[in-house]
Amino acid sequence: MNLILIAPPAAGKGTQAKLIAKYYQIPHISVGELLREKAKKNSEINQKLSKGILIDDEIVLDILKARLTKTDVKKGFILDGYPRNIKQAQALEKLNLSIKKVIFLETNQEKSIARMKKRQQSSKYKHLTKRNDDNEKTFNKRFAIYEQETKSIIEYYRQQGLLLTVNGNLTINKVFDEIKRGLND
Repeated sequence: MNLILIAPPAAGKGTQAKLIAKYYQIPHISVGELLREKAKKNSEINQKLSKGILIDDEIVLDILKARLTKTDVKKGFILDGYPRNIKQAQALEKLNLSIKKVIFLETNQEKSIARMKKRQQSSKYKHLTKRNDDNEKTFNKRFAIYEQETKSIIEYYRQQGLLLTVNGNLTINKVFDEIKRGLND
């Protein structure tokens, strides 16, 4: 089962992706984590990430393709953080991955900011991981980019009949229950 997870920044993508991965026994492929790992060895990527600037589509696709060659994806995967725009969605289609569903966690900016602030206090919240780009300035930039670029792919996947919209403002467990219900239909 190949799945894509789309949501605004700090909407709970990583949390839900981990739950999905465990429940369906498929790997969670976080493009953000792949990029943060790559940034440790590449100062240009590191600078862009710390400023909330999107990495070039070709670089991201190359990193993702390398990850998709690993044997653990044979039963499927949950892709988190990609695609972020129509161009990336079209590039992903060319890989012939047979996507079953695109899960969209619908939430608003206020809720996402509150989650980002909680993540900054991650020692109190074991399921959250503090990130270097968790500050309000970078968050607002990331959210603006999401509004400009990523929102357009929601309609793109809806037209293909792949979109599963879930209320991302619910509790972690209720969101996950909605996802399971939608995937099992």
